[in-house]
Amino acid sequence: MDGCVSLLAHGKPVSRNSRGLRPERRAGWAFTLVELLVVIAIIGVLIALLLPAVQAAREAARRMACTNNMKQLVLACHSFHDKGGYLPAYNYQKEFWNPTRDGIESDRRAVGWLAVILPYIEQSAAYDIAISEYQNPAWHDVAPWTTLISTFLCPSDPNTLTTPANLRKPTSYHGCTGDINSNLWQLTGTPLRAEVRDVRGIFQRGDCFSIGFGNINDGTSNTIMVSEMGIAQHGGQTHNIREGVGINVGFAHSGPKACWDIRGPGGTHTADILPDPNDQSNPWRGTGKRWGSALSNQAYFQTTLPPNGPSCSWDRWFQDHEQALLTPNSYHQGGVNGAMADGGVRFIPETIDYGEMRYYTGQTALGMLDTAYFYTGPSTFGVWGALGTRDGGETQSLP
Repeated sequence: MDGCVSLLAHGKPVSRNSRGLRPERRAGWAFTLVELLVVIAIIGVLIALLLPAVQAAREAARRMACTNNMKQLVLACHSFHDKGGYLPAYNYQKEFWNPTRDGIESDRRAVGWLAVILPYIEQSAAYDIAISEYQNPAWHDVAPWTTLISTFLCPSDPNTLTTPANLRKPTSYHGCTGDINSNLWQLTGTPLRAEVRDVRGIFQRGDCFSIGFGNINDGTSNTIMVSEMGIAQHGGQTHNIREGVGINVGFAHSGPKACWDIRGPGGTHTADILPDPNDQSNPWRGTGKRWGSALSNQAYFQTTLPPNGPSCSWDRWFQDHEQALLTPNSYHQGGVNGAMADGGVRFIPETIDYGEMRYYTGQTALGMLDTAYFYTGPSTFGVWGALGTRDGGETQSLP
């Protein structure tokens, strides 16, 4: 065999040369270990460089979708106004509540502003069900309140899809009541109008005020109508500022700074939260859980504390549930989106001027019926407060 010996290995012939060795083969090209490690390191660096850019691009797309949703909601309010001559109310919506038929304390007084604009965002079927379901107000787990409506949700919020299918569905978008926090549910007193003061924003109590564009004397481009708040995760309130309301905060007599001072590290607050995280019946469990509701933490905000600041209640339950400071917040970096009454959507930085963070001149205590609590003229809360008032006489606008 030309100097080679044929041997058997496992029953098969194996060729060897005269020295008893296998013939040499030409080795194929391959990475060395060092080269392989270098390539892996380069790929890792490229991923590290590209990932933030990809995430930023995705967030930009989500923020644009959020902006478009808010614009649709304001334009829906315009269409609503075109039909009736007035804007949606805070509560006591004329379309849902009738004082003769329902009575002053009917559950149907608790339908919020998003419910009445359903026909103008291609949700006429949901609106028809809401109107016809007389015995099912906005906090019952029945249709249409259990319908998930994408126009009500900001894609940047990670909690938009956490609610189980059979429960009421959330909203990211809240309406501005002004720069005053007030009890817009108070039922006692004579006459009724004497105890329900104008809280200076667009959304007012429906049985006492009828606000139209003609009442926005500060200009529709200078008056905020809609902003956003984080949705509380299902299953329990946390200390995350974006999800909940700190309770038992004594701002009633010491001013908004008491609420501001509950800020903790990493976007948290240090105030009390509801002790039972599984109590789904308690509406103060979190924010934005019910798009159909007129409870303030579910659908409204004030321009008192700056964006991404905390929200507070000075008690813990229904008897004082409207005595709260509710602050827009978002998962967008550095601020929140705000839709003006003319339909323009602006990004409002959390560094916006918010004034002196005190109560109004001459005010010494909160007092739901205390006339010292209500005031006229320019807002005490700087540019931010001025954006929330419709007739404060301010010339403030966003830069």
